Amino acid sequence: MAWPSPKESSKRYYESIVRDDDADAADASVFGFDAFWYVMSDHPVPCRAQFAMLHERIVDLLLTHGHEVIGEALEADRFREIIGPEFGWVVLPIPHKHKLCAS
Repeated sequence: MAWPSPKESSKRYYESIVRDDDADAADASVFGFDAFWYVMSDHPVPCRAQFAMLHERIVDLLLTHGHEVIGEALEADRFREIIGPEFGWVVLPIPHKHKLCAS
């Protein structure tokens, strides 16, 4: 199974909100909920209260702007502009962009 794109993750995270269900870990990771990226970036892992505030902010953004706009912001590396300076501590995954080399 391939890792979901930020646009796919944004849509699925939005759908989990609408269903009042927990988001898949891969989809939540795109928004900064993966402790792995904090450890790999040598940043402290946020506490539950910080993650709860982040979740509330993302829910607000998805319901206000829609998953398409948020997914595009994630893919264009503009998500930090949208989320706001109070979430400067959020560590997002490093995007995977592979180019195949001609042999």
